[in-house]
Amino acid sequence: ISIMFPKYITIMLSVIYFTTDGSCPCDEEGTRRKYTVPIIINEDTQILAMTSVGNSGDDISETVEFNYTLKRSDMDFKMEEGWTWVSHNFENAISPLELAVDENVSRILSQTQEVIRDPEFGMIGTLTELSATESYKVETTTETEYLRLSDVAWNPATPIALNAGWNWIGYPVSQTMSVDEAFATTNAETLDVVVGQNGFAQFDGEKWVGTLETMSPGIGYMYQSQSEKDIVYNTTIVSNAAATYATGISKNLPLVLDIHKYGQIMPIVATINNEDGSLLDNEDYQVVAFCGTECRGIGHIVNGYVMMNVYGNINDSITLQVTDAEGENYFNNNVSIKFSETIVGNIFNPFNITIQNITTGIDDVNYSGNIKVSVFDDILKIEGINADDINLVEVYDINGQRLLRETNVPESGIRISNLISGVYVIIVNGNGEYTYHKIAIR
Repeated sequence: ISIMFPKYITIMLSVIYFTTDGSCPCDEEGTRRKYTVPIIINEDTQILAMTSVGNSGDDISETVEFNYTLKRSDMDFKMEEGWTWVSHNFENAISPLELAVDENVSRILSQTQEVIRDPEFGMIGTLTELSATESYKVETTTETEYLRLSDVAWNPATPIALNAGWNWIGYPVSQTMSVDEAFATTNAETLDVVVGQNGFAQFDGEKWVGTLETMSPGIGYMYQSQSEKDIVYNTTIVSNAAATYATGISKNLPLVLDIHKYGQIMPIVATINNEDGSLLDNEDYQVVAFCGTECRGIGHIVNGYVMMNVYGNINDSITLQVTDAEGENYFNNNVSIKFSETIVGNIFNPFNITIQNITTGIDDVNYSGNIKVSVFDDILKIEGINADDINLVEVYDINGQRLLRETNVPESGIRISNLISGVYVIIVNGNGEYTYHKIAIR
């Protein structure tokens, strides 16, 4: 950090002397230095300064004391099982080894480099430092403990250079802000896109529209820019922004998804049409993305559009299922998309989902298959499948938070005595298929 003295002590025909070790700048034989360029400080510093005026230097000012304290930041990192997008707000880059101190961290990716955990040599690869200007994707074998890191804080008003196309950007800001607030001092371009693990938003020329409503410290993002430019985060406000979408769970359908299972995201902006091409009211429908029987994305209606993150791996075959708003009837369609890490449709040209005739192309919604899930006392019973054929059972609350994950399911069922009264969604994975069940615990 560079320091420049205030103008009131820089006088014509004057010389400023200063010290940083507490000694008097009046001591000609001491450690004083002449002020000619900005002073670089890397830690909390006290500067004593005086001015010598005139050609002879006989007119000496009083000594003035300046105290500079570098703003520091503490950040807590907790990686979920699977993939977590992260960033930091430290002035100095951190080592990948600091983030990978938990042995459950198996891989860290930047946009162009990576490190992976080798069983013999530890974390190896080409990624040597994590900068505040970039975001990173961290893969773990299970959720990690909280990790606190501390350092001098990055100046959030510092411009961050963007390339045209996709950029993995950090969010080196100390507060949560809405997307509009965060980019208020950035010259965003129409159709720019910002993507986070819990949603995305697109700029319509005036405001950001989408399921990503807030940006938060410690979280990593991807930004698709129409051209080269700088991001300058807004530092002029105190925000009270809060998100309202629960991205990982459906409002009426018994569906939920783990947004950390996959490291890549395909945003979709869509609208629903009838076979004759006429537009339907998107508010009357729900859209869900599947890969086989696994739910990969849940649509939300924003500004009249269907918008959602779809999670997966490159070239996964994604189908879009459309139901009525109540989740009772399913409307047939022929949509199939190869997964890629780019946006499908946009707010001016949304992707069209054509459903078959709304009076004949209707099936009953059934996400539970032949499996029945019930609760008896404090035991979750699963019937219609042998316990040995069950690979995984997960329990989520209505906010999309996973509360339980069980890979060894006994015939007697799963004890759930720690769950309070409420509504939950159960995922059962067995025989190569996923089924979804909504239950109430009283």
